[in-house]
Formats: sequence, C-alpha cells, structure tokens
Amino acid sequence: MNARFATRAAQGDFVMHGRTRLNFWQQHALTTMLAVPLLAIARSIGRLADIGDAPNIILHSAILVALAHPMQIACAYACMRYLPNRIPLSYRAIAGCILIAPIAAILSPILSWFVGVGPPPIVAAATRDELAAIISARYPFILLGYATLGPIIWMTLNFSWWRKEFQDLEMSDRPNSEKTPIGSPGDPEPDKDGPKFIDRLPFAKRGDLWALSSELHYVRVYTSLGDDLVLMRLSDAIEQTDGVDGLQVHRSHWIAQGGVQRIQNSGGKMLVVLKNDIELPVSRSHQGAVRNILGHLIE
Repeated sequence: MNARFATRAAQGDFVMHGRTRLNFWQQHALTTMLAVPLLAIARSIGRLADIGDAPNIILHSAILVALAHPMQIACAYACMRYLPNRIPLSYRAIAGCILIAPIAAILSPILSWFVGVGPPPIVAAATRDELAAIISARYPFILLGYATLGPIIWMTLNFSWWRKEFQDLEMSDRPNSEKTPIGSPGDPEPDKDGPKFIDRLPFAKRGDLWALSSELHYVRVYTSLGDDLVLMRLSDAIEQTDGVDGLQVHRSHWIAQGGVQRIQNSGGKMLVVLKNDIELPVSRSHQGAVRNILGHLIE
C-alpha cells in the first residue's frame, strides 16, 4: 500500500460524497468477525466437516481467517490498484484473493499443527517429515478451499467498501489532475461549464465532449483531445450532459452532435463515426432518433 493510503488508513479518513464511512480498521475488524462464522458454517457442511465438533471448527476457522484475511487485503488492494483499468475492479479483487491461496494453503496447516487445532491428521503429526507428507497429500484440497471460499467470503464482506474507496482513489490519481496548474502556457483551457466528469480526466484530455461509452464499471469519455476512463455509471454521466446537444444511440453509448463526423447506414446496420474515426453502433430502437436529428450526416 502506498504512503498516502497508509496515512488515510491510520487516520480513519475515508469519506465519500460527504458521508463518513467505516474507516479501514473498523471495516476490516468487522469483516474479520463476520468471516469467522461464515467460514465455520461453510466448513460444517458435507465433506468439509472433517475437524471435529462445532467449537473446534469455530476456533480453527478463526485461526484461518486471522492468517488469510490480512494477506487477502494486501494482495486484493495491490491488484485493484496496479492491474490495468480495463480489467473490471471486481475481477482485479478476485484475482488478488486467489493469488494468496497457494501461500495460505501451505501456511495454514503448519499453523494448525503448531497450535494443535485443526484436522486430526495434521494435528496428530509426530514429526515435521510426517507433517510435510500430510500437507503434500492434502494440498490440492486445501488450495481449492482457499481459491473458492476465500474470494467468495472476502468479496461478499469487503468489495462494496473497497469499490467506494477506489471511486475516490482512482479519481485523485489521474495523471496531472492535481499537479498541472490550470492556465499553464500552451495548455487548452478546460470548459468550466461542461459536465463535471470532464474534470476527472487528465488535464491534457479535457476538450469538447464527443461521446460516452460504457465499459463495465467505467465510462470511456471521448473528447476533442483524446479519451480516458472514469469510474462511474453511464446513466450518471449522461445526467451530467445537460447543456450539451447529444443523444443516446445505444444502451452503452451516448454521442454529442458536435463530435459526429458522419453516420454510416448499410443493410439496416447503423454506425456513428466520430471525428476521431471511432465507430459506435446504433441500436435499432435509437435509429429513428438518429435519423431525425442527424439525418443530414447519413451516408
């Protein structure tokens, strides 16, 4: 975790849209407590119930959570922050949870043997060689558990909090969003009356709005100076386009009239070609509106 995030975590400074949320330590202390009974219940079903009575299962589940949860947090955060933005945030978080599974699958039986709580074959191992043999035999099963139950529980309890946090982190980390002074010589002047999300783009790309495209959890914003991703819903972005002449042409695309170069219509298939030569499809339900408004651009 970077220094800025660590400072915010220590101070409990996590605020979204004016509403104070649980800070880092409160969130993960709460989810740790919730993860223990969830894991215990899951391990009490069918073949997973292999370590004795309910108190033993609960105690061992607490040990596993205490071991795996901090590693999941660190690895999920690293993947969410540093993997490419074109990968959905949820996929990056799941990847982080899965990546720690091989390590946790080795450490957890060693810890169980050390504290004397866990599956009887592991706890009863008399020597390190015997323990190593047992771990080797059970490793695929333990690994599968960490690679499935681990991400499910972590995503259920934590992802919503992290998604809100990254809405703030990813916006503030945009290149030049804080470092480049407005009005620098040679830089284009941003449209102060335009949609608010334009201010979340790198300064050098804050041109005239041409189009919006939904990409899972993100919206790709096309302007006269380039394009970039903004973490928000397409519907929310469209609501901010008041004052810009445009229309939605597809459930995943909105266009500004000023950004259209031409309309291609062939065999019932219609495409909007932007001034940057990007082609966006027009769904059948929106073709009538496109003909009425941009009919003079149809080829």
